[in-house]
Amino acid sequence: MPRRVRPKFPEKWRVPNDPKLWITWEHANDKLARETVYWVSTASRLGRSHAAPVWGVWKQNRFYFETAPNSVKGRNLLSNQSIVVHIQDGNDAVILEGTARREKRAETLNRLRKDYSSKYEYTPDW
Repeated sequence: MPRRVRPKFPEKWRVPNDPKLWITWEHANDKLARETVYWVSTASRLGRSHAAPVWGVWKQNRFYFETAPNSVKGRNLLSNQSIVVHIQDGNDAVILEGTARREKRAETLNRLRKDYSSKYEYTPDW
């Protein structure tokens, strides 16, 4: 199960500090599954940041997306696998931090093609 954390906010913002009042993982999971455009942030090996909107699929606590190996995201991920993914809704934010890896399992890729096709009417050619 992912770990929830609360960013440090000024007291005057009145953001609850009690974890019982934070969104649940079930709520976050639902938002991630229903989202159509996600923001992905990567950094080069020298720390230069890059953010871009992407289509993706949230499945079994994992986020899948595609990018060209020669894109800024692709080049960044080759040298630095750290990644941040968040949904567009800033008023009910879900932000994920983690490590990216390339999916190579044919069975998973075939399932993801179908998921992309139903969600976006688009089929990746990986």
